[in-house]
Amino acid sequence: MRIEILMSTLAFGTSSLFWLIAALRIKASDYGVVMQCQALLVMGFALFSLRTYDLVFHFQQYYAKELRQSFYWSLRLELYLYGVSTICVTVLLFSGIVIDIAKIGNTIIIIVCGFLCGTTVLQGSSQAYLRAVFRDRNIALVDFCSAVCFAILTVWVIFSKRLVAIDLLTGSMIVNAVRPIMLVGTATMIAKAENKLPTSCLVFPPKFEIVKFLVAGQLTNLFKNNLIAIETLLLGRLAGSEAVALFRISRSFLNFPNVPLNISYQKTFRMLIACKRAIDRAEVLKIMTRTSLKLWALSLPIVFIAAATFVKIRAGSVYDHLLPVIGLATLATIATALQQSLFAALTIDGRYGKIAFAYLTGIIILFVGCLLWPGKVSIYVFLIVSVAASLVRYMLLRDNYLTN
Repeated sequence: MRIEILMSTLAFGTSSLFWLIAALRIKASDYGVVMQCQALLVMGFALFSLRTYDLVFHFQQYYAKELRQSFYWSLRLELYLYGVSTICVTVLLFSGIVIDIAKIGNTIIIIVCGFLCGTTVLQGSSQAYLRAVFRDRNIALVDFCSAVCFAILTVWVIFSKRLVAIDLLTGSMIVNAVRPIMLVGTATMIAKAENKLPTSCLVFPPKFEIVKFLVAGQLTNLFKNNLIAIETLLLGRLAGSEAVALFRISRSFLNFPNVPLNISYQKTFRMLIACKRAIDRAEVLKIMTRTSLKLWALSLPIVFIAAATFVKIRAGSVYDHLLPVIGLATLATIATALQQSLFAALTIDGRYGKIAFAYLTGIIILFVGCLLWPGKVSIYVFLIVSVAASLVRYMLLRDNYLTN
């Protein structure tokens, strides 16, 4: 696990460095606009990003499907979704209903960014397959390649004489596409090397049950995977682009604890699959929750040291407020650390309705709290409401899981 954390941390570090240096090179208001455009693209493709990572393990748990069968079925579904999603998101961008893309940059370039952003739809089943066959080092290698690409992009940002907002969006989308494409290629090659059932003999599970699983899971995707994008667009409407820039920079720093947390979360799946008794499952959940909290706590000193360094470099700007903003935002991440193992258990069981309800409740609290707040909503007010929403979300996940 050490090499995985190292490579994943390296990938995170280089991508975060890219965005932090980008924030130093352009105005905060322009940076906020880029973040809003990115949020729109992410939300658009999230509509089609089904929980295929969970689906692979769900097949094994409840339909006794051979792993390779589960992977190929899920990958085929992802390829269909990628085609449909790119068409739909392109139409959405051209319509100008949500945002006028002509004000951001060249329309064609933004459409290309959409096609690249859509590759995230493809990575779920491949990552699940590699985790299931204990090819964690292959995932680490993919993360290393992603880190190298972001490092090259960062060097370009540093030395570019004329940098505009659309350049940042385009470059980031190109590099972000490297990881899903490499994951699909790696998993497919390893799966084909197995001397097992040919793909032409795949027997699909009952369609109604799988559709039910995916539809319920998609509700979770809409609320969970889009949470930061929803927060970004809401904050932009309430407090403006500079507040968005400050918020997204703080999130960039606080994404660092998510690196080890995501690895721990993904490994929880295969540990839970191996449990045959309820008491064993409960013990795994306790162990993984303690592990998540430790990883989260150990990451925080690095976050604050890095943030303080950034503030010193960019002194005299809106980023002077970064440290108190990160302090508030950190409170919201406690719930994320606590819910990791519970989330894994609920998704394997296909209990997406409970997860979606918890996340929807949190989003409603965020919207209502901000709209009913007396006076202007600042980023501090926004974060206070966000902390309350995250704690309610965790309690709903915890209570639902423990009482059912």
